[in-house]
Amino acid sequence: MIPQNGSDLLYDAAFRTAVDGIGLEDLFSLGNALQDAAHTTQVLANLAAIQGTQHFVLGVEYARSGLARARAVQRAGELGRAAAHRSPAEHAGHVLRAD
Repeated sequence: MIPQNGSDLLYDAAFRTAVDGIGLEDLFSLGNALQDAAHTTQVLANLAAIQGTQHFVLGVEYARSGLARARAVQRAGELGRAAAHRSPAEHAGHVLRAD
């Protein structure tokens, strides 16, 4: 099972046991702009609960501008995550690993 968003729930051991990973939307971008830094920081901190586990993170960025998409891919890469870029029509998707 892969819930969508709700990374705050990762601190609950029963929740972590019940899920295989988590889906995240707009971690680094929000439309044509960068996501609020406080939001990104909080979600990344929540992911610490699954660091080093078998859980995985599926990230989707809905960035429409080339700059916002490029920045989302760059940020994923800076964090050591694998990023797969697609056009806006394909809903630019990013696969992120928790470990």
